[in-house]
Amino acid sequence: MIDKTKSHSLEAAYVSPNSHTRMTAIRLMREAGEKVEIENGSAALKTYREFENADSPEGRSKLISAFLAAQDDWTRSALVAAASGQALEVVIDCLGSPQAAKLAPLAANLLPVATKADPSTTAGKLIIAAAAAPAAADPLKSAIVDVIAGAG
Repeated sequence: MIDKTKSHSLEAAYVSPNSHTRMTAIRLMREAGEKVEIENGSAALKTYREFENADSPEGRSKLISAFLAAQDDWTRSALVAAASGQALEVVIDCLGSPQAAKLAPLAANLLPVATKADPSTTAGKLIIAAAAAPAAADPLKSAIVDVIAGAG
């Protein structure tokens, strides 16, 4: 519940993930004479925009770290969409991650995109990367084999 007489209540509501709560807080703050800036788009959209050009190894590493830290499916989905432009590279980076098992959802969603353009060449690159990956990446290796087997 928002208490319009307490600034900490309004501030908490202003940053709420619930859009209705946020908009109510903005209205109440404006009624109180405060100038309130409204940001367009959701947190997931902001995340997508932040990572949509993650085409360098450092950018992909930050994207993978953000995926591991994501607390909700909207953000994870935005990161998958942002990574789709570099799908093969991100999957290969996931294989080399010490937390590869936690990255299985990211890699599994990117594999169909990675194999779409040139399935034969991509399959070869994925098999080589999977063979070199540590045992921690076994769940990803399994997903890669499943996708390659289904692509043929």
